[in-house]
This record gives sequence, structure tokens and C-alpha cells, in this order.
Amino acid sequence: MSKVHIVVSRTTARAETGATLPLPDAIPALAATVNTGAASAVAAIMPPLSGLQCHVTAIGGSVWLAFGTGSDPTADEGKGWLLLEGETRSFGVEGAMRLAAKDAVL
Repeated sequence: MSKVHIVVSRTTARAETGATLPLPDAIPALAATVNTGAASAVAAIMPPLSGLQCHVTAIGGSVWLAFGTGSDPTADEGKGWLLLEGETRSFGVEGAMRLAAKDAVL
């Protein structure tokens, strides 16, 4: 069994040197660590805000991820995103999107 650590935050462009550097806000809109398993399960429902980024880290094993709106998405091999153990990836998301996760057997 693996876990996913999920942090959802707004991202703001900071430009102190003239170049734009997008940085996540220090206070997240949502943060949770969720166990994953052999079956796909909804791990998070995004807060009803716009302009969000979802940062996901795979802990203890690789995982499949799937995002969706409306009905629950299904994370599975060959669908969505694969995060290898220890990898963190960021995604642009909209409010009320759902994130499903499932252990990946590689």
C-alpha cells in the first residue's frame, strides 16, 4: 500500500527581479496524506476556487492518478498520470475537480 500527499494551493507570479517566478502560496487551500490501494478511490475533492495548482507526491510506492469533474474519475494503468515513488508533480486544477489514486504495479 502506498500513499499520496496532496497539497492544493493558489500559485502567484512573483517578479522582484523583473522575471516572473510562479510560487505556490505558503498556506494551502487543502493538504492531506491519503492511503492508496489495489482499487481506484477518490483521494481528494478540490476546494471550490479557481486558479489552483495541485501538487502530488507518491510515498512508499508508485501510483496512478486520474482527475475528473462530475462523476468520480478512475485511476488505472494506462489512464491519467503515473507518479513513481518519491516523485512530486504539479497540476493546474479547477474547483470541484476530483482526484483518484491507485497503487501502480510496475
